[in-house]
Amino acid sequence: MRLRSEAAKRRLDQTLSALALISLAALALAWAVREADAQVLCTSTDAMLRRLQERYGEEPTAAGVSARGELITLVVDPKDGSWSVVRTLPNGMTCGVIGGEGWEAAPAKDVGEPT
Repeated sequence: MRLRSEAAKRRLDQTLSALALISLAALALAWAVREADAQVLCTSTDAMLRRLQERYGEEPTAAGVSARGELITLVVDPKDGSWSVVRTLPNGMTCGVIGGEGWEAAPAKDVGEPT
């Protein structure tokens, strides 16, 4: 496959960066261990995203669909690096999964022409 323009290279680079973020979010979800008495916050997607934006300044950055049909969304505050992963269930409820601090986006790589 031959990339014909700089715009196509940029789109591919953006896609690969988004896939890397989604992969990291999926790993965070897989490693999130819930205690039996842990309280999970679930609400509508709009309410969840509004709450994360108001409290932490976080905005949706990347998303992907899990094998179980859940929408996994990474939300990040680009100013201070706080981040959260939320999942939206097929029934429409969105639940907080995990969050943290110090998020840094991976630097974009020059894709170049494949061999």
